[in-house]
Amino acid sequence: MSDNIQSCFIILDKYINCYTKILMNHHKDPINHELEGYDKILLQTVLSKAMNLKNILSGVSFQDDVFRIENFIDPVVLTTVARNLFETVCTFETLNIVPQSQEQKELIFTLFLISGYKNRQNFNYSELEDDLKQQAVEEARMIENYTQNIHESNLYQSLSLDSQHRIDNAIKNYKYRFYFNENNEVVKLDWEEVLPHVGIQGSLLRKIYAQLSIHAHPSFISVMQFGQMFELESQQYINSSTVCMRHCFFFLNIFLMDYMKLFPQIMNTYHTLPEEDMALFEMHYKMVTTVFSDEDLTF
Repeated sequence: MSDNIQSCFIILDKYINCYTKILMNHHKDPINHELEGYDKILLQTVLSKAMNLKNILSGVSFQDDVFRIENFIDPVVLTTVARNLFETVCTFETLNIVPQSQEQKELIFTLFLISGYKNRQNFNYSELEDDLKQQAVEEARMIENYTQNIHESNLYQSLSLDSQHRIDNAIKNYKYRFYFNENNEVVKLDWEEVLPHVGIQGSLLRKIYAQLSIHAHPSFISVMQFGQMFELESQQYINSSTVCMRHCFFFLNIFLMDYMKLFPQIMNTYHTLPEEDMALFEMHYKMVTTVFSDEDLTF
């Protein structure tokens, strides 16, 4: 196994161990808001993705009478999980860190709920079983109630007509990624624009998300580079996998540090980790808050 891949296993295990301890020690901590319950579920999904990254990085093997392959690592599959991890972290940040007040957080969270329920309303009722039809009817009522709550909120009523229209269009089109600028105007956020709003600056974020997107879809570039990665004597698939894991470590670190800001009691568990693990996480945090602004991103 490549030394680079082995190093990825060591680092990934440290993150998995940290996330697991947080989950086991704090999952039943009391919550003050419905959103905090979903934050705990988001923690579980991030841990699941980290575990699946480890499984993919281990490679797959197959053998029959005419074909044999051992420890095959597919960087495209790795990238697909990495992109999902990135978007999960961005969702957490959009709901919890980007909003600058509790009112903003409430509004964005409500848009998040509406977005999910409205997407599910797209199923054809006639094809659903009776219990699912009833669920769809109940969720339609919930959408109406959530929409009314937004329209009656002090924040919504304080917005300009343009910003109110943006919120109304977000409800109509299942959107929830927004922030409020210094003029209290609602501004749309693309995936790659979320992290700069929580202190992680630099054009490389856009490049990283674009790279993940290219390889997570069967684009021409993705197909072409897949063929090139496995040419005889080529180690490109190792290099691509290592670069992808570097990004994943940064995403795992951003979530971890901001999750602890949101739930400070977790610091008690964090400080029980080995000192070398905490030093690694803090080094990664320094890197994601400084290095992303440089063109020379090294690991």
